[in-house]
Amino acid sequence: MIQITILFVDDEQSVLNSLERSLIKEPYKKKFALNGQDALDLMSKEPVHVVVSDMKMPGMDGLSLLKQVKKQFPETIRLVLSGFSEVDLIIPAINAGEIYRYISKPIEPFKFKATIKSAIDMYLLKLDRKQLVEKLKVKNKDLLSALTKKEQAEKALEKARLSARKFDSHIEERLLRGNIPRYIKGADIAALNLSAENLAGDFYEIIDFTPDRFDLIIGDVMGKGTHAALIGAGTKQHFLRVLSQGGNPSLSELVQTVHNQITQSLMELESFVTIFCARFDLKHQKLDFVDCGHLPLLHYQALEGICIFHKGINTPLGFIKEEKIVENSVSLCPGDIIVLYSDGITEAKSPEGIMFESERLERFIERHHTLEPVRIIKKLEEQIKQFINPKKLQAPKLQDDCTCIIVKLASR
Repeated sequence: MIQITILFVDDEQSVLNSLERSLIKEPYKKKFALNGQDALDLMSKEPVHVVVSDMKMPGMDGLSLLKQVKKQFPETIRLVLSGFSEVDLIIPAINAGEIYRYISKPIEPFKFKATIKSAIDMYLLKLDRKQLVEKLKVKNKDLLSALTKKEQAEKALEKARLSARKFDSHIEERLLRGNIPRYIKGADIAALNLSAENLAGDFYEIIDFTPDRFDLIIGDVMGKGTHAALIGAGTKQHFLRVLSQGGNPSLSELVQTVHNQITQSLMELESFVTIFCARFDLKHQKLDFVDCGHLPLLHYQALEGICIFHKGINTPLGFIKEEKIVENSVSLCPGDIIVLYSDGITEAKSPEGIMFESERLERFIERHHTLEPVRIIKKLEEQIKQFINPKKLQAPKLQDDCTCIIVKLASR
C-alpha cells in the first residue's frame, strides 16, 4: 500500500502549526512549506500526492503555485484555500482542471478532513487507472495476431460510438435546448448549437409570457458527459417548475428559489452550475438580469455603435449555500443586440492554441450588427469553424459545446 504524502503551503507558520496539530491523528504523511518555491523544491526531492495551498501568499500566490505543480507534477492532486473575495479567480482554474477542489475559509475541521480524504481517494483512483492502462498495454501485444477479431471489434466499437453520439444528440435536443418562440413582438431571436464529441452540460430555455415579455436562461454545468447533461436538464426543469407555479416572481426571486432548492444537492454531487437569466420587457425597453458565475452578457448599443459587457456578482449555483441573489437592470434601445453564450465559444482554440475569446466575439458583433440574428448566427458558426480549422483538412473538432443566443430589437 502506498504511503500518501500531503504538502500544506502557507506563508504563516502559525497556520501550518495549527494544521499539524489538528491533523496529528490522520494516517498520511504531512509536509509543510512557507512559500511556493520551497514547496516546489520539496516536491522535486520526494513524492507528494496532494498539495493544499493558501491563496494569498507573497511572491508566488496559490494559483501560480498550483499551475506550476500541474505542469511539473501532473499526477499530484491540487487544492486551494481561499476566502469569498477570490471566487472569480478560482472558478476558471477549476474549469481548466488546474484545481481539484476549493476549500473556503475559515476552515471547518470536519469538512476539511473529509475534503483531504476525497483528494486522496481521487489520487488513488487515478493511480489505479494508470496501472490498469499499463496492464492493458501489455495485453495488447498479445492481441496483434488476432487482426480479424480486432477489425470486427473496431467496427462494433465505431457502431457503438455512433449510437452513443446519436443518443447524446437526442439528450441535447430534447432536454438541454429550448425552443425559439414564434411570436415575439419587437425582437428577433436565433440560437447556435455546435455539439462537441462529448456530451456537455450547456443548456438554455426561452419562456415567453406575452408577445413582448420573455425570459432567456442559459447555463453551463461543471464538467462533461451524461452526468453534466443530466444535472443541466434537472436545473432547467427546476426553473420551469417554479415558473409554472405562478405568482409572477421577479427574476431575483426566481433564481433565489431555484438556488435554495438545488444548492445542497449540487454540493453533494460535487458540482456547480453557472447561470445567466435575462428578462426582456420589450414594451418598456428594459432588460433585467441575474448572473451566477456565467460569462458576461454582450450588449451591442445601436445608438453608440459599440459593444459593452454586463456582469453580475453572484457565484454559481451549488457554490455557496447562503447567498442573496442580486438583480440588475439595463436600458434597451431599438436596434440593440443582446448576446448570451457559453465558454465553448470563447474557449474554442485555433491549431496554434489561441482562444477565440470574448474580444473577438465583440468585434464580430460590431461588424455584423446590421444582419438579422439568423444570419449573424450562421456567420458566427462559419467563423468558429474557420478559426479552429483554417485549412479545412478535416472536420472541425470542438473541445466543448458552443451555445449562443442572439436577441435583436426591432429598429423603429
